[in-house]
Amino acid sequence: MHLAVSLNITSAIGQACLDFSGISGFVRKAEAVGIDMVVLTDSLPGSPRSSPFEATTLLAALATVTSRIGLVANASTLAHQPYNLARRFASLDIISHGRIGWNATIAQDQRQPANFSRPDGFSEEDFRRRAEEFIRDGGEKPFLVALCTHQQFSWLTFWGIGSVIGNNAIAVAAAEREARRQGLRARVLTTRLEGEAREAARVLVAVLRECVETGRPAATPVCLLAGGETTVTVRGPGRGGRNQEIAVAAVDPLSRFPAHAVVASLATDGVDGASDAAGGVVDQETAREAAALGLAPAAAFLAASDSTSFLGPLGGLIVTGPTGTNVVDLTVLLAGDARPGRARG
Repeated sequence: MHLAVSLNITSAIGQACLDFSGISGFVRKAEAVGIDMVVLTDSLPGSPRSSPFEATTLLAALATVTSRIGLVANASTLAHQPYNLARRFASLDIISHGRIGWNATIAQDQRQPANFSRPDGFSEEDFRRRAEEFIRDGGEKPFLVALCTHQQFSWLTFWGIGSVIGNNAIAVAAAEREARRQGLRARVLTTRLEGEAREAARVLVAVLRECVETGRPAATPVCLLAGGETTVTVRGPGRGGRNQEIAVAAVDPLSRFPAHAVVASLATDGVDGASDAAGGVVDQETAREAAALGLAPAAAFLAASDSTSFLGPLGGLIVTGPTGTNVVDLTVLLAGDARPGRARG
């Protein structure tokens, strides 16, 4: 579940308005208590209430005093030209590192048609046509000028309907398409992976082995995909995260694997737990390579919750830097054909 709040920054004539200190203080407190997104409203159609702040300008300032929370502003399709609004949100997206969203306001405010010397307003047909210049890219499907990509969802309000346009299922489906383009037999196992990361890893590797030995649920070469968010019970003072723990927990079963195999797991926001890595990647040779470097077995690092220290010397850390987009985690498992003479342990 994700939490969003709406902040109306307007004030009635004669009333004191919120200053930036008050607005930024509210947004920072919302971020501190775990709110995922705040939607700012700087005007209300048909209302004399107003604000000295223009919402998109305010977002730029708020982006500099926050780091995680999604920031969304109303912007009317009558008050702005499409190119100018697109340029504005593109700049905001860069400033905020991907935390900006547009709530497309298409309720007709009678004050705005005066901008176009049309005091009687727009007809319903003209009004919708103008809105489509912003939201449709000359085709049938809506597109978005700027995304609120924070915490599993990206959304746009269009004619009163909230539409999810980016989430874990969409990300996993995109990975599935790419795997098939690469000639692999791709299967999505789940987009709701939960539970202890190390236990999830063992189950996933077991399914991958089933593919190699029986061709179920898919024959090799195969790509299995799982999305979701596992958990880690911290057992020691080490560094790492749930995705790195999935990778390290896969090392032992992969060491006895009857085929070439790879397991990679990463956080889509580029930050996995208490580390600078997004996740980790291992294969059937990782245990042997670790022993050659004098590293303790993977199980010892799992016991200390120190997956980063195991993967780092092996070049097994996936480092992307913050991506500005969080649609939870993605785990990818690859396997080729069984190797002749490989023992089944």
